[in-house]
Amino acid sequence: PIDPLHVIVGSRVSWYDYQNRSASNGDYKVIREVTPYAGIVYDLNDTYSAYASYTEIFKPQNQLDVGGGVLDPMTGESYEIGLKGEYFDGGLNASLAVFDMTQENRAYAIVNPPVTCQQQNRVCYEAAVEVRSRGIDAEISGQLTPDWQASASYTLVLSQYVKDRTNDKGDLFAPNQPKHLFKAATSYHLPGNLNKWRVGADVLAQSETYNRVGTGHSEQDAYAVVGLMAGYRFDEHWDARVNLNNVFDEKYWQGIPLATGSGVYGDPRNLMVSLKWSL
Repeated sequence: PIDPLHVIVGSRVSWYDYQNRSASNGDYKVIREVTPYAGIVYDLNDTYSAYASYTEIFKPQNQLDVGGGVLDPMTGESYEIGLKGEYFDGGLNASLAVFDMTQENRAYAIVNPPVTCQQQNRVCYEAAVEVRSRGIDAEISGQLTPDWQASASYTLVLSQYVKDRTNDKGDLFAPNQPKHLFKAATSYHLPGNLNKWRVGADVLAQSETYNRVGTGHSEQDAYAVVGLMAGYRFDEHWDARVNLNNVFDEKYWQGIPLATGSGVYGDPRNLMVSLKWSL
């Protein structure tokens, strides 16, 4: 590092071997793949630092195509710039980042699979020629006071086709993934004579999603799931906790149906009580 500038340069070497004896075209092997990355961090002052990073992408995939062969690894490039902040002597940290990622051969489920896939009762995949994902990532987490901890994050991501054999440029690549995603959680130890008690809450909220299934499509409206928690520490060994999950009994898909046309609902409102002993 050259204060206040820090430079990071490196690479990763991957070995990957896949064998599928059930398909004539199922074998795939990469003897060596070098994936470089680089980044710079500039300390603006004692609180804030700016950074930029670049990395190439190489990710083996295990999804199978119509013929039963494994898809080629996903490749691409990723750029990111951002700002980080550190407060209260490192007790609270915040970050804001903008990213731009291009991926080739990224797997996606075939909307109208051929009879072969249906007979084998499996999801068949294709590789997108080129997909571009852009977005914003914001996060804050840490201690607001010695007894109060909190965290929150927000992600905005838009993934679109750049080139493809069956989809137009600009079409959404993964409409079954939310464009907006927000998460937050907090916990607080009560003061004074109630200091053995702690309470907390969490929330997960996301925007609407949909997925094409056969000749139709399935939809998931925007939703939010809230949880509450209360805990009591008897002594240094015993700790009790009560969680009320999905407080408002929100009905939502845990995973919106894919090409198979089946999906799973998220857990309804439920109460969980736990007692833990530690040394």
